[in-house]
Parts: sequence; structure tokens; C-alpha cells
Amino acid sequence: RREPAAEKKRRLYSQYREMEQQSKKDKFVKRSMQPNSKERTMLADITPGETLPGKVISITKFGAYVDIGSEVDGLLHVSQITRDEFVDHPRNFLAPGDDVEVRVVRLDPQLKKLQLTMLPEEVLEEENVLNKHDVNEEEDDRIQLDEVDVDDELWGEIRRVTD
Repeated sequence: RREPAAEKKRRLYSQYREMEQQSKKDKFVKRSMQPNSKERTMLADITPGETLPGKVISITKFGAYVDIGSEVDGLLHVSQITRDEFVDHPRNFLAPGDDVEVRVVRLDPQLKKLQLTMLPEEVLEEENVLNKHDVNEEEDDRIQLDEVDVDDELWGEIRRVTD
């Protein structure tokens, strides 16, 4: 005997909803430790320049959030993923759940912020990424934005172009 159309429709729709819910659950990344676990490393115990293993938790248009086992997830900015090719969107290079090696660039325990990079050591040294936030005012020859007027001619080296 054939199943009535209304029952078949209800059964198939129910299966579809269950598959959608399972698909949503599968998209969430399983962390090795719970977010508020006491086992997580405090930001004060991490030093800039330290290389750590991490897991990509989520991806945004400006970068990816990586869980390195600290009290907060670190931001891996789009500009810190690679220099080999242009990074239009982080999803072209990373996916949630990917295991990555990252280096701590900067952190602020009071603001609970953690900045990470995947760039090789040579690139970091060349671009002075690790120390660019500790600028000596007397040795800094950069021009401030308020010193530039419309139609001023500027000379320099273009390091990187983004959209």
C-alpha cells in the first residue's frame, strides 16, 4: 500500500530538518578545552614572539580567530596569513577546525587582546612586525597623517597593496 502524499511530505520534511540541524552542529569547531576552563593559559604568562599550535575557531572577512589554549582567542589578521599571494578572504587559506602554527605578535592582558601571525621569521624581521608597536619617537622618520596636505607629493617604497 502506498504512503499518502501528506504523510510522505511530513516525513521527508522532518528528515530534512534533522539533517539541517546535524549540519549546523558539525560546523562548530570542537575545542580541546572549554572556553572558561581553569586549565587555559593566562595572557600574562604568554610572551610576544612565542610560537604556539592553535586551531582556527572562526573566520571573518578581516581574519581568523585562533584558539591557542589561552583565556581568549587570538586574531590572525588577513595581512598576517601569507605574503606569497594576495589574501582576498581568509577562507581561501584557512577553514574552521584547521590546525595552525602561529606566533604571538602582541598581547594586552588588561584589554584581553591577542594578535597572532603565520608569517615566517625572515618576513617579520624585515618588516619589523614584532617591534613596530615599540617605536622610538626620536628615531621614527615616518610622516604623520596630519602633516600631509592635499596635493603634496610623497616619495617612498610601496611595500604591499590591498583592496
